[in-house]
Amino acid sequence: MVSAEAAYWEPACACDPPEEDVLEIWRMPVGPMPDADEVARLTPEEQARAAGMLNPMRRNQFIAGRILLKRIRERHGARLYTSLSHSGQWVLAVTASFGAVGVDVEIMQTDRPLDRLSQRFFTAAENAWLAQVSGEERMHLFYRLWTAKEALFKALGMPVGAAHFTAREVLSAAPGPNAPESVIIEGCRVGWFSAAPGCMGAFAAPEGMVRARYLCPDGL
Repeated sequence: MVSAEAAYWEPACACDPPEEDVLEIWRMPVGPMPDADEVARLTPEEQARAAGMLNPMRRNQFIAGRILLKRIRERHGARLYTSLSHSGQWVLAVTASFGAVGVDVEIMQTDRPLDRLSQRFFTAAENAWLAQVSGEERMHLFYRLWTAKEALFKALGMPVGAAHFTAREVLSAAPGPNAPESVIIEGCRVGWFSAAPGCMGAFAAPEGMVRARYLCPDGL
């Protein structure tokens, strides 16, 4: 099975300083109704942007992401590299003090047109690997590739799109039980983790990172 690293999500403590060369991956649930006091802390521009979103889920995801970043910056200070992603009821952020980062989280949906998407966005070699597996393993590999590309291009500061997706291969060996936990692409370490039940997560960070730490803002 082409799976992802199991993540132990620990509550963050306000007195616990960030560690050098350690990537922090933060997770927070998206509630049905944002807390009014938290919303009031958003900037006028952020509040206006949220008010203009017609889709309630998108609006709540946006608000939750901005709230999460504010809590993180209150803990660490403003001088951080950050990246946000959300899918369904979860919003994730990655932060680092040592270089640009990227993150992506996706609910692994079986009803998406995976073949059509892979033909458009993946390289010929990646599509050949997908063709070797089926069922749940194929779905895991698809989302492994997709999330890695999203996280990588966020870290590189490049727009997400078909041209960039097909320009770089994420995996350099056929999938299987020995698939790597992380790969190095253009100076970025790209790795995978279990973001939540049924969700694939990927991060991209400078290759000199020591490890990833998985945090919840409960203790802040």
